[in-house]
Amino acid sequence: MIVNASDRSGHRGRYVWPWLLLGAAAFYGSYLIGPGHFWLSFPLLVVAGAAMYAPYGPYFAHISEFLPSTAAAPAIALVNSFGALGGFAGSYLVGWLDSTTDGIGHVDAEGELAVVIGTTARHLTAADALDAVLGCTVANDVTARDLQRTDPLWTAAKGQDTLTRSSLIRSATRR
Repeated sequence: MIVNASDRSGHRGRYVWPWLLLGAAAFYGSYLIGPGHFWLSFPLLVVAGAAMYAPYGPYFAHISEFLPSTAAAPAIALVNSFGALGGFAGSYLVGWLDSTTDGIGHVDAEGELAVVIGTTARHLTAADALDAVLGCTVANDVTARDLQRTDPLWTAAKGQDTLTRSSLIRSATRR
């Protein structure tokens, strides 16, 4: 839809920046709403994620139209190279995690949206469950697969120092 509208109008910039601004506004709005209104805050996070990916088509088309033909391909290649560099650096990050966790073997890292529980929460009803939620954050859930195979409860595979990191950005925190 966005790419077709961009192609028809020929104005690529009009279809890139509004989506990025919408994503930023939705992310900030999710933060401002806070944990008291989880069902309003969470959809804003979904909108923020979708709005970050929406302008990809017009963005890459804009590069090839904006730059001279001799520079467009290298510019797109440079953008893609930075993406590939992130994947390459990620492999080294996993290796670093392996070395900092006393060589526990193969580890897998998974980026996840984590719900932060801010209070003791036991035997909650469905209606009371959201009262225990402090907010949401981005977490890197790392699992030591070698230890996971030997422990049926996975406590060793998930409980090593430095395995799970969370971001400093919280979409909904108590004030």
